[in-house]
Amino acid sequence: MLKRLCALVIAGATLAACSESSQPTGVIPTPVGANEAVLAQLTCRVDAAASTMSCAPAGPSAAAGRSNDLILGGQNVYVKLTSSINTSNATLIDANVTVKNLTGQPWSTGDGTTADAAGVKVFFVNLPTSPVVISNPTDSMAITSSQKQPYFQYSGANLGADGILTAGETSLPLSWQFTLNGQPSFTFGVLIVAKMPDETGTLRWVRDTTSKTTSGGYLLGVWGASATDVWAGGAGSGTASGATALQHWDGASWTPFTWNGGDINGLWGTSSTNVYAAATGNVIHWNGASWSAESYTPAAALLTIWGSSATDIYAGGQSGTLAHYNGTTWSTLSGTGIVAGESVTGIWGTSSSNVYVATASGTAGLGLHRWNGTAWSIVNAGDPRIRSIWGSSATDIYVGGDFGFLAHWDGASWTTLTGFGSTSNDGIQAIWGASSSNIYLATAGGTIWHSADSGAHWYSLANSGIRLFALWGTGRDVFSVGYPQSAPFYGIVMRGMR
Repeated sequence: MLKRLCALVIAGATLAACSESSQPTGVIPTPVGANEAVLAQLTCRVDAAASTMSCAPAGPSAAAGRSNDLILGGQNVYVKLTSSINTSNATLIDANVTVKNLTGQPWSTGDGTTADAAGVKVFFVNLPTSPVVISNPTDSMAITSSQKQPYFQYSGANLGADGILTAGETSLPLSWQFTLNGQPSFTFGVLIVAKMPDETGTLRWVRDTTSKTTSGGYLLGVWGASATDVWAGGAGSGTASGATALQHWDGASWTPFTWNGGDINGLWGTSSTNVYAAATGNVIHWNGASWSAESYTPAAALLTIWGSSATDIYAGGQSGTLAHYNGTTWSTLSGTGIVAGESVTGIWGTSSSNVYVATASGTAGLGLHRWNGTAWSIVNAGDPRIRSIWGSSATDIYVGGDFGFLAHWDGASWTTLTGFGSTSNDGIQAIWGASSSNIYLATAGGTIWHSADSGAHWYSLANSGIRLFALWGTGRDVFSVGYPQSAPFYGIVMRGMR
């Protein structure tokens, strides 16, 4: 199978002078691994007399070719074509055209460091309107059709000294020539194709700074009912601790919600009208209209919350605190094996009879506890300082913790995975996956890691410059929240998108 990336260009390019708008914030990855196909189409119209070329999407349908290709979109979102006129007359139009990579990943490489000889191809899926012909294509080959398709190839020195078009980089120009044969205007359709290291992962990251009414706010938890209905929680400062601790994303902007009942450390829900938050002094609930405190006062600050259903919810926190909600009342659990020296830092399970509670204790033998529906037991995953847990099934579970600790459960044994740093700043604070083969990690050092092959290979996104503490996503959209490495502190969201 041909391995390729094709990014869709939306209207705005003109052959005479293509305007540049600010590109989205990208976090440059440095990964290794395999590739998958990604496609989208661009339709262009050329007016020889006016010396212009405008480009727009052919529509939200898949480009001709393989059915498993993914549609991308956005002029100045994923790619930018820029042109300048060399020659324009009644018989010929000749322009220098450059390609700019606006994704967060390098193009023309499968491992982030080794250039792909195939480079970046811009190939024609719809030839120019007859009788116009392409005068100087680099070559032609059958890419998405059984018929050969002409293309312009940007490779080697055209992509810089390393032969790779890195995030934010613009290629050197290539001359595109069209023989008009008396035709004053014409259209054509193209696709852009290149290898990139992590094509199943996010293609770009946008950094949002959430609004606040007091200085010093930060974010520690995130959960959503959809990509356009996401809650982030954290803390504020000043007299009303947590005054801006809740933020809501509607797909366009973040809106602060005032909560004066303590900092928000974790979020979980079942729907847009049933969301719970683990707060410093209590559990709070969103009913679709407002937040209110539950009738429960924990013995210590709550740090995390998770449930298997609306009638089976766990909340845990400092001093070994663990509480359970049965759909009617909250109660503090005993006999869990969790001691006062442990802080409950993560909860996850597959059902009401298979729940894991992660703790950070520093005490050998502790760190992970399991409820089987009847009794609690201590699970030795290889380290007692566990900060996060996530799985796709009862036989596919990941736990992460301090000093880059990561372990995987396959249903029979725990295996420690390596490659995530060795300092306290590399602590894995959050794990989330869209599936068993599509997993993200967030670290306190600011790095986001991704595996597209069930943990066999991990791809690191360059340091975001912030401390990251939570992850949640939909598969196509990923949200990670945190705050700056040093004061002044404020809430930051890293949004990854396809």
